[in-house]
Amino acid sequence: MGARRVRNADTVGLLNPVQVDNIFKGLSCKPDMPELEFHGHNDLGMATANTVTAFIAGATCASVTVNGMGERAGNAPLEEVIMAMQFQQSQLLKYNIGRLTKLAFLVEKLTGQKLSATKPITGEQVFRHESGIHVNGLIAHPNAYQIIDGRSLGRDADMFVFGKHSGTNGLVHLARSLGRELNENEKSELLKMVKSLSENLKRALTMHETGNLIKQLARQSTTLKKHL
Repeated sequence: MGARRVRNADTVGLLNPVQVDNIFKGLSCKPDMPELEFHGHNDLGMATANTVTAFIAGATCASVTVNGMGERAGNAPLEEVIMAMQFQQSQLLKYNIGRLTKLAFLVEKLTGQKLSATKPITGEQVFRHESGIHVNGLIAHPNAYQIIDGRSLGRDADMFVFGKHSGTNGLVHLARSLGRELNENEKSELLKMVKSLSENLKRALTMHETGNLIKQLARQSTTLKKHL
């Protein structure tokens, strides 16, 4: 009939990746089939997975939205699909991923729809680590607990936060970056200060806030030495 593209729409977000794979493999093997598109909703939290699966199974186009905006639970998020295709399929799509974060924040500002802090790719917390074992691993090898370098997405390098799950190695690493070596007593005291403030604020501390505690500890140590 002259159609150039066939769009398969999962309008109620019911499909799973296995079903999407079957549908698109079945369509793409038909002779003279136009290009295929997938339009997925996120009602069951599978819009990104379904969209990536559709591409793998033969789709050439997809309906996506910035920040996953759309009816009800929204559509497949542009930023998640792009990054998933790059890491799951090693397809370097022709997008400037360094602008994804700014784009997400712009849309958030214009629409008034706040991003979840744990939103994949663009959430505030997704490139921050508190657990002592994670921080130790990241210091030794940046890819140990993080597959994406947040800086490639236009994020800052503030990837450590400090709180009740922190250990001393991360604090020593931060102190050294600020030009200070901590002795054993200072390590113990700083860890207590971090955990106490974090508990009072009921959240983890940023690297900047923890840096201020390191400076405070340094002033206390200097004052003590003077008195001695």
